[in-house]
Amino acid sequence: MPRRKRHLKINSYDLQQIDQQIGLLRIATRRAQISLTPLREHYNALSELDRALHRALNLLNDRPANYREPHHAPMSQG
Repeated sequence: MPRRKRHLKINSYDLQQIDQQIGLLRIATRRAQISLTPLREHYNALSELDRALHRALNLLNDRPANYREPHHAPMSQG
């Protein structure tokens, strides 16, 4: 079996696919979280999952792990 060349960074196609799947997962977790009692085990588990996904996406996009996109006023990016 031939060896495959390894890369230091993820390619843009794979990153785009991961980003799309994480977006769908975030929608599902937020929908589930709305029906849960805050600050209980299941609610906290979903919160931790969201933070871990956010951190992973930041690292894959070569940003600091705790990076948050700044808030922009409506119509300011037109």
